[in-house]
Amino acid sequence: MAARAAALTLAAALLLTGCGADDPPAAVESVAPPAPADLCALVPASVSRGLESSSSSDDGGDPRAVCSLRSTSGDRVRAVVTWLQLEEENPADVVLRSQCAAIDRSRLDEPAGFEVEGATQTCAGSRETGGDDVASVAVRRGREVLTVRVDSSGGTPALRRSQQLLEGVLAELDTGR
Repeated sequence: MAARAAALTLAAALLLTGCGADDPPAAVESVAPPAPADLCALVPASVSRGLESSSSSDDGGDPRAVCSLRSTSGDRVRAVVTWLQLEEENPADVVLRSQCAAIDRSRLDEPAGFEVEGATQTCAGSRETGGDDVASVAVRRGREVLTVRVDSSGGTPALRRSQQLLEGVLAELDTGR
C-alpha cells in the first residue's frame, strides 16, 4: 500500500511540475470548426429523392458549406441549404437575426407556431400562390446557423420540405458524419 501511495505522489508531483519540461507548455489555440465535407450527404434520402445535388464547403468560407438541390423531372423543386458555425454564440445570434430580417415579409408570411426540431431558434416565411410554393427558413443551434430556401411547384409543400431538410441535416450533424 505504501508503494502505491508513493507512486501516486510521484505522479502528482510530475504533473504539477510539467513532467520535468524546461519550457512552459504552449498555449492552446482554438481551431476553427471544419465544415461538413459534403453537406448534401447529410440531407435525408427521403427528402432528396429525385433531386440532383451539388455541394461545396470551405473551412474558411462564409457560408462554410452549401448544398444545392434541384429536380430534373416531375415536380419542380429548387433548394439551397447553407451551414455556418461561428466562434461564439453571440455572433451566431447576430447572423440569425440578419437572416430572419432578410425574409421579405411583404412576400412571405410568418407561419404560426413553426419550429424545426433540434434548433434552439427558428424563423421562417412562406407563401403559396398559383401553384408556386416558396419558403425561407433560418435556424440557430448553439454556434451553428443553417438556412434553407425552397422554391417548388407540386409535391411536398416548400415549408414542410424546408423543415425536413433542416431537421435531417441537424440530426446527421449530431451523428458526426
